[in-house]
Amino acid sequence: MSLRLLRLQQFERDGTIGELDLGSAATLLVGARNTSKSSTLRMIDFCFGDDDSPVGALGPDIASRYAAIALDIQTPSGPHTLRRSFAPEFGLVTRVRVDGEVELEARAFSGWLMAELGWPLYQIPRGRVPELATELVPLTFRTLWRHVYRREDSWLAFANQEQEFHRRAVLSFFLGLAASRYTNLDFALAVAQRRAEVMRQELAAIDQATEEAVRRVARELGLPETSVGTLEERDQELASETETLGAERARVLEGLRATEGFATDAGRRYEAVAADLLDVRERLGALSAALDGYQAARRNAVGEADRLARAASSIELISSVPVSMCPVCGQEPPERPSWSIRSGACYLCRQPIILDTRDRRVRLEGTVVAREIAELDDVIANVRDEHDAAERQAALLVQQQEALGRRVDDERRSLLAPFVSELELISRRLGGMEQQRAALSGLRALSVRRDAAEKDLQKALEAVDTAATAARQIASIRLETHRRAAVFADRMNEFLEGLRAEPWQFGRVTITEDDLAFSVGGGSWDIVLGAEAKAIFLLAYHYALLHLGRDLPDVSLPPGLAVLDNPVQQGITDATVGEALDLLIRAADGGGGQILATLPHRVATQTHPAIHRLTVQYGSDVEP
Repeated sequence: MSLRLLRLQQFERDGTIGELDLGSAATLLVGARNTSKSSTLRMIDFCFGDDDSPVGALGPDIASRYAAIALDIQTPSGPHTLRRSFAPEFGLVTRVRVDGEVELEARAFSGWLMAELGWPLYQIPRGRVPELATELVPLTFRTLWRHVYRREDSWLAFANQEQEFHRRAVLSFFLGLAASRYTNLDFALAVAQRRAEVMRQELAAIDQATEEAVRRVARELGLPETSVGTLEERDQELASETETLGAERARVLEGLRATEGFATDAGRRYEAVAADLLDVRERLGALSAALDGYQAARRNAVGEADRLARAASSIELISSVPVSMCPVCGQEPPERPSWSIRSGACYLCRQPIILDTRDRRVRLEGTVVAREIAELDDVIANVRDEHDAAERQAALLVQQQEALGRRVDDERRSLLAPFVSELELISRRLGGMEQQRAALSGLRALSVRRDAAEKDLQKALEAVDTAATAARQIASIRLETHRRAAVFADRMNEFLEGLRAEPWQFGRVTITEDDLAFSVGGGSWDIVLGAEAKAIFLLAYHYALLHLGRDLPDVSLPPGLAVLDNPVQQGITDATVGEALDLLIRAADGGGGQILATLPHRVATQTHPAIHRLTVQYGSDVEP
């Protein structure tokens, strides 16, 4: 047993609770047009993680009538209740509430249910050919569920127009082949090959650009034919030539120094004059600094003398202010101001007076400062004289130096004449070689980029080898695909051959092991079969799925459930539908599976499924 439906509860907004028992091995929902048969199956589907809104998934009539629905299911781990709310006041509309404890969004719910069923999660290439796919997508429960729940509008298409890579992945999953087929080593190998090809093209472009740049620069520099591979060799050649020319220049200079008369008397005198001129300029600098210091000190002394003179004037003015009249009565003083000086008492109040000594002190300080200024004037005059003498001496030495320099130049010119042309030639060649070596250094930077691209290509090729080796290792495992596909096809043929009311006339069903494609009578099933035959073919597909648990025990992952919405399709007779239901019910009963189907009316069967006659109508919800 993998997945089993137990009960569906419908909570109306007025408080009424509807309940539908689904626990039997086979349950038929029978009712005339517009009696909620397909709506009931859509409610079950909605509980299994449909991420559409309640209105979009079930229609406005159902969404407005019910507050919530709940589906009881049985998994290998035990029973669970899945609840969906239709309005925010009854719970989160976008979530599936599990066992009244956790609320999961659609993707998370898919992972939870896969874990409950013991079904592994796989990533599959998004495309029919793994080598051409550009991404991996998850194989979710909703993708698998489309092969379990056959909607009323999906009887003419395999799993309701799903993409071929999904159809193959689902069949691989149920047959237990996904573990080997979806290791995605082919996808990884294709990705590695595409990356290696990109790296190869980038390297080729870099090689072409680098070779062209090296050849062009080598021509412009006058170098021999040079390529990326000979850059180091060419640089070593230039380095060797540079070393040889350097030694040649040293030899020429050594010969020049050894020439008689290279060191003359004029040269020695020039050096002596230069040394004397240096000493004089140093002394001249010291004298200039001293003169500046003495002049600054004299300016400070002059300023101090000025301040003392102003202070003496102030004291004199303040001390000699006479009182000429009484401030109260306006009478003149009884004595003249000179009386105070003669008597030593105040000529007003007759009190003894103390002599004011401030004027004497100020005038004494002024005398000292004046003496300092005079001394500084003498020092400044002496330093200025010495400074002027040093300037004259420096000018004389400069004249002597220039005269000796011209004499030395004349003497050296006559000595250098035999060596100048040779030294100029060597210098030009050395300059050209340095320029060439600098250019080669820049070109080597291009080769570094090329080397990096080559390393990336090598890594990509190693990844290709690794992926190819892994792909070869699983090739033997895929041989099992042939056996399991044949078992599945045989069960479908057993179903088709068991029909008596309407015998199958289109040939045997086969499944190719490489891509799990279905063929009937040697042609593709969807091309060979018409509408009526396609519906019968899909009933055979469900029959084979219900037998997987017994046919491929311990290796397959059977759903154990078939939900069929109105298998009375495209003119199929009631007798054929009855025979098909009997075969499906026996397959489910024998393997512990379950059948849930809807019918517009009762058909004759030899088995005895549980039957629920539905009568509820939802507005404009039109059903067959």
